[in-house]
Amino acid sequence: MIIVPQEVTIDQWQSQPEAENPARSDAYPASLKPLPPNGRRLGVVLHDKVSIVQLDYPQGGTFTFRFAPARGSDFPWERLKTKEIGTGGEGEEMDEKTGQVIQVGSAAHIHVLGTEVTEADSRSVESVIKIGALRSRYPCRYYELAIACDASGAAQ
Repeated sequence: MIIVPQEVTIDQWQSQPEAENPARSDAYPASLKPLPPNGRRLGVVLHDKVSIVQLDYPQGGTFTFRFAPARGSDFPWERLKTKEIGTGGEGEEMDEKTGQVIQVGSAAHIHVLGTEVTEADSRSVESVIKIGALRSRYPCRYYELAIACDASGAAQ
């Protein structure tokens, strides 16, 4: 899994009540510490063993992220463990469809332990997955201030 944070202006960091946000109906986040003023819990649902999540956070602000089994899943919470296996640096990528050069920010590469994917598999994906131009490269689902993209097809 690759987490791609994207800093946005305060004007862009507005609630989007019409957009889907699984965190709104998830009971687990309610048990976490209170959010700061203008803080927001965002949620996405991942469907692919190689997923990219782009999440927006406010300019000058910070973010954290947590993983949870999907609602209705029988995967036990106590077995859900993750390991950061790399951090991609900033750089440039070319969008093959448009020829446009895209500035790419940092990204966290995460391996979810106990899944069908080994850590070696997760590490091998790091070198082939591109995080610029997500919407034109991968099938994505759109959520409030976040997108989740299925990228296993690019990893083969």
